[in-house]
Amino acid sequence: MKKILLLILLTTITSWSFVRADDPQGGNSVLLSPKIDTPIGGHGGLQKDEPASILIDQLGHDLIFGEDYCCCMITLAFEDCIVYSTYVPATGTVSLPITLSGTFELVLYVGDVRFVGEITL
Repeated sequence: MKKILLLILLTTITSWSFVRADDPQGGNSVLLSPKIDTPIGGHGGLQKDEPASILIDQLGHDLIFGEDYCCCMITLAFEDCIVYSTYVPATGTVSLPITLSGTFELVLYVGDVRFVGEITL
């Protein structure tokens, strides 16, 4: 019985992954990893844990950050040159200009931490 339940669970998870990957509107997830310019802690102060990575959703030219990141700045860079910059609105969704195409470095600034990932438009 346990084997059957495990098989059903794995089949459900796997089929959900394929549906998400084959989204006809081009939706996928983007992983943003933390990059810290200055060491956390030091000088005898309290040490902080490194922030966890952030997973956002991309649906075409729309980036869905969620409301937790409203008012945070994002930039898109191509070959170390910033080509677009804006702030995450209260809705948590940023609509990028449709004139942007290609692969870009996406940076989300949250306090003194940068979260960096790569997106393709």
